[in-house]
Amino acid sequence: MPQLSSILLVDDDATTNFLNQALITRMGVVQHTLVAENGAEALQILAQTCVAPSASCPNLILLDMKMPIMNGIEFLEAYTNCLLSSSKAL
Repeated sequence: MPQLSSILLVDDDATTNFLNQALITRMGVVQHTLVAENGAEALQILAQTCVAPSASCPNLILLDMKMPIMNGIEFLEAYTNCLLSSSKAL
C-alpha cells in the first residue's frame, strides 16, 4: 500500500493526538503527520501547507467534532467555504 504524503489530526485532547500519531507512525501509512488542537488551528495549518507552488495538502483529515474555539462542524463549514471560493477564482 502506498504511503499518504500527510495526515492532519484535529483534536483538543493531547492524549488522543499522541496515540493516533503513534499508531499512524507505527503503521507506516504516512510520511508526515500534522496536528491541530482545534478547528481554527487546523485552518491555519492548511493555509500554510496548501500554498502553491509547493502545495502539500493533507490527503486525510481526522476531525474531532467537539472542540473549543472552533468545533468540527464550524471547521467543515469554513473549509468548504474556502474550497468553494478558491474554485470560483479558477
